[in-house]
Amino acid sequence: MARPQVFISSTYYDLKTIREDISRYLRDSGYDSIRHEIGAVPYSRNEKLESSCYKEIENCDILVCIIGGRFGAASSTSSGSVTQNELRSAYEQGKQVFIFVDKSVHAEWHFYQHNKQLKDVKYTSVNDRRVFEFIDEVSQLPTGNPLFSFETSNDISNILREQLAGLFKRFLQEQTMLQQRRLFEELKASITTVGELAKLLSEKTTQGQDVISQVLLTDHPIFAAIKKAINNKYRIFFSDLSELNEWASNAKSFKPVEQEHWDDPEYREWFKRDRDTRGKEFINLLKVKDDLFDEDGRLKPISKAAWKDEYVTFQRRSEQEEEEDDIPF
Repeated sequence: MARPQVFISSTYYDLKTIREDISRYLRDSGYDSIRHEIGAVPYSRNEKLESSCYKEIENCDILVCIIGGRFGAASSTSSGSVTQNELRSAYEQGKQVFIFVDKSVHAEWHFYQHNKQLKDVKYTSVNDRRVFEFIDEVSQLPTGNPLFSFETSNDISNILREQLAGLFKRFLQEQTMLQQRRLFEELKASITTVGELAKLLSEKTTQGQDVISQVLLTDHPIFAAIKKAINNKYRIFFSDLSELNEWASNAKSFKPVEQEHWDDPEYREWFKRDRDTRGKEFINLLKVKDDLFDEDGRLKPISKAAWKDEYVTFQRRSEQEEEEDDIPF
């Protein structure tokens, strides 16, 4: 089972114990913690070490940023510290972030805000005034920037427990609302379809059957099924196999599979290869029930009540799995 990955970002030597405690808490709570000191970040020989950290954030779901009294290593790729740029990277990617500031640093930061124009002021909680500039930057972010102060690792664990539980509850509520929204949209579409059908039938009584087919085709359930299967953002429409092949090839880079290579003679297939962020190759396979098209390749009208989920399926498998199954394309 996939576990959410949490990237722990902070200076190392002064916060080493806290990093270990938070990692232990996350592991016990069912999360994977990503820390560079335990080899969880894959380093590339062609990139700077910090660039590998920024890249690994792409594969994580949450970033926990802990700000203590040390500025840490300055970035060699942009302004600020490495920790600062890890947070920037997570924020730019829209990741969920939680930011914790040492209580004494947080308290003195308020004093710094009223005296930042004085360059000779000596601060007791930080070794570099740039720590306060880092906190200034975080506090000015337009969203997702609450600053939690802490004294011990238990403080961080307790806050994370409450925050993560709140996120899970929100997720469940959004899933319920999503289902309700889908039902509403389906009902709305059905009402519109029935209205159009009644109007057209009243105007063209001699062409009743053709009109029914045209209306059903515009709201054919195959369009929503393919959109959901491949996670397509835009509306899909085609009236026959030639248009489907053209859309699949030009819009999504899917290639049709020759009939003799179909897994099942009842399902047409389209495939494409791609790679994930780590360079691992995958085969994407879209299958559509052949009976949905007539002998001339035209899409047959079908109601939502008669539709079955197995008419459209999608598989994403690694290249290695495909070679083991000996699929010839």
